[in-house]
Amino acid sequence: MIIHGNKQISGIIYARKASDGGGAVALTNIIRGPQVVFGGLEPDVKMWLKAATKAAILGAFGQTDGKAVIKATNRYLNVLAATDPTKAQALAAFINTYAIEDAHIVYSLVPTLGVVRLLMGDGRAYINTGKSLTDGFRAKFKLYFNDNGRNVGFVGTHGTGSPWKRNFIGCGDGNKAEVAYGDYYPYGNNTFTVGTIYDIDASTAKVGTYFKVDGEYVISERTHSQALSEITVKLFAMGYNLGSGSNESKSGMDCIELFGADNTTRIAYYVTFIRNGVNGMLDLLTGDFFPNANSSGSFTISETPSTP
Repeated sequence: MIIHGNKQISGIIYARKASDGGGAVALTNIIRGPQVVFGGLEPDVKMWLKAATKAAILGAFGQTDGKAVIKATNRYLNVLAATDPTKAQALAAFINTYAIEDAHIVYSLVPTLGVVRLLMGDGRAYINTGKSLTDGFRAKFKLYFNDNGRNVGFVGTHGTGSPWKRNFIGCGDGNKAEVAYGDYYPYGNNTFTVGTIYDIDASTAKVGTYFKVDGEYVISERTHSQALSEITVKLFAMGYNLGSGSNESKSGMDCIELFGADNTTRIAYYVTFIRNGVNGMLDLLTGDFFPNANSSGSFTISETPSTP
């Protein structure tokens, strides 16, 4: 602002470079006689990360990359806070809580860092979510389709006959998008391509079942009425639950959000995580860690590119 006497007569907003932390600052200007004196900067950039979090990031990434990660994370949270302060506060809390264990969690929570972090299966490893499909169940997740096998996503099945009683959100039988709910299993187009990452949003709502890939419908909205009373097994991520824990998937997943019966209340939020040297997924809402639930197989973690 430019001050003449006690009156403000103009204001100047200056956008800082990303390398300086980003954000907007106001230049305070004061007129003293014939001179215009530029005063101090008034940053609107909130520093979201705690000292321990920043230390963990610097330790994991090194001084140069670590400082860049810290600046980019603060910048992202500030931009997000302008439109969704509640989400920004929640993400900052997650980062401050868990980055001390695994600083690379920022890759999952800060998309502007430009690194995709995925938990990769080997065809045997799987996550037992402990969750079951319900009316209105919804899943949003990042999926890396790694082969033309089956059972990519969340799978639980029970019963025999044609068709089987089962619950399923993901990719089944080749590379077809699928939502199976009871004995109802619509197929979408042959959507998935090997070596490609997709954002999935699918729901089992009795009215309005859908499956979207990268924001586009591949299964039209439908209606159905099959009950789930015969299905008792829990959903596996990257696994096929027949009650015996068999698995056929070599997919990768990250940022898995599960929603309850109203289709909007988040009941789980999994991200790729390393705890005590073990690869798995962390539920950010509870702090529970989910390693490989199979007695064989293992997970690896992929980060592309390898640096932010």
